[in-house]
Amino acid sequence: MFLGFDRSDLNRALAARRRQFSELHELMDGDPLAGTMYGPAEAVVEAVHLLRLFLSFGDQDRLQDAQDLLGSVLDGRAGRGDPTARWVAAHLLGLSDEMAASSLYTLLPEGHPRRGRPDLRDVRSTGDAPCGAHSASC
Repeated sequence: MFLGFDRSDLNRALAARRRQFSELHELMDGDPLAGTMYGPAEAVVEAVHLLRLFLSFGDQDRLQDAQDLLGSVLDGRAGRGDPTARWVAAHLLGLSDEMAASSLYTLLPEGHPRRGRPDLRDVRSTGDAPCGAHSASC
């Protein structure tokens, strides 16, 4: 879904997974999932969400946040024992540099007003609000 950039399916799947992790977070009395068996999967889901925001709006901070989350899966800060999440994180981290290099927002000429900056007017039409990492409202 993500690599095919099927926005409607991706948005539904991400919303469902992020909601599930938010509910799990509440069940754990607000303790972070990082360091638990759920941490790596949560970090990958959040990273995909942030990569989607980067590709949609060109916000370089979202790209960096996504890369940091993916790195946390690879170095074990997000948790251990989830080889699938590590595999996905490794591939997405490798692809993220290519995504950045070929992003429309990166390819715009220096000084262009939309280069590397989100256009918040797009939010109304797409429902994709740029937001910070781990924000349950996004």
